[in-house]
Amino acid sequence: MTIPRPQHEKSSRLLIRLPILFKSFIAPDPDMRPDYEQCKLASCQWLADRLGMTEKASRVLTAGDFTWFCAVYIPYTPYERFRIVSDWTNLIFYLDDLFDNGDLKGDPVRTKAFIDRLFEAIDGDITPADQNDPDLDYVDKQKFYRRAMEKFLIGALKHVEDCHEDYNRSLDEILERRSDSVGMDPCYPMVCFANDLEIPDEIMLSEQIRGLEQLSCELCGLQNDVVSYRKEESESVTHNMIAVCRLNGMEVQEAHDHVAIMIDTRLNRMDETFATLPKCDKDIAEQVKAYVRGIELMVAANVHWSYRSHRYFGLRNHEVRETGLVDLLVQPPYLKQAIVPKGRADSFNEA
Repeated sequence: MTIPRPQHEKSSRLLIRLPILFKSFIAPDPDMRPDYEQCKLASCQWLADRLGMTEKASRVLTAGDFTWFCAVYIPYTPYERFRIVSDWTNLIFYLDDLFDNGDLKGDPVRTKAFIDRLFEAIDGDITPADQNDPDLDYVDKQKFYRRAMEKFLIGALKHVEDCHEDYNRSLDEILERRSDSVGMDPCYPMVCFANDLEIPDEIMLSEQIRGLEQLSCELCGLQNDVVSYRKEESESVTHNMIAVCRLNGMEVQEAHDHVAIMIDTRLNRMDETFATLPKCDKDIAEQVKAYVRGIELMVAANVHWSYRSHRYFGLRNHEVRETGLVDLLVQPPYLKQAIVPKGRADSFNEA
């Protein structure tokens, strides 16, 4: 299908076709929990009270609708656990916004101090309310949780440092940064908690499971960059895969097509990894299956939430999903200011 283009030759904007994100296991409409609204109200109120948010900040939190994201990737867990995951996910996205768009953006010194304080809390002497509750499995779950938080927070710090230094990044460099800081890693322990999974470390640390986690982080980073690019291009945000492609000499449609190939490649790799999961006894195998399904649902939740929210396309989100078309700047501010490195675009053959 031919992509419609603005009639005026000197138009500053161009209609382009976005990569198709609703495919494979992402395509079906998600199941929705009947207690989603109740949980959203409670979680947002809890976090707003806990952080002493202003009325404006509370409205932003509520509009983010991150409880809906949780409801998609843990659709059947008991309400009590759903509520805890919702509280935690709202907090994670709040932190993510601090690093990306908030007070810590471009300030690595304050970000490092903030992260150090978070790790002091994570590593502190925290005693469970009921130490005899076998569901807690406290030590093992805390280790998994800490590994995930360490990867996310260190990735976030590197991301803030990159924004501060404003250096020219290669596609591989920005993909590594995006996958570490995208905010998916802290959700993995929540999948285990929500579904009461007790999978041995030798399985969780296997090449296949770690590979699936990494692929899902990369996928979510790529998905986010596709949907957020229109908002970010006018803000001169360059830590976006589309922007990196453009800075390396690609035209706007070419850049989107390249990222589409990267997304499809990772979806195919996930399918290949599903077929090579570690062999284990029946009980553990069922838990591994539930964990892998949770990862799938997280990736799907990311896409469905992005098009449900007004965060990126405003009131046109449904229209953009239906048509796949969006208008973008031919020459965004960051491109006018940049010097395109010679020969870099030739290195993008490997997606």
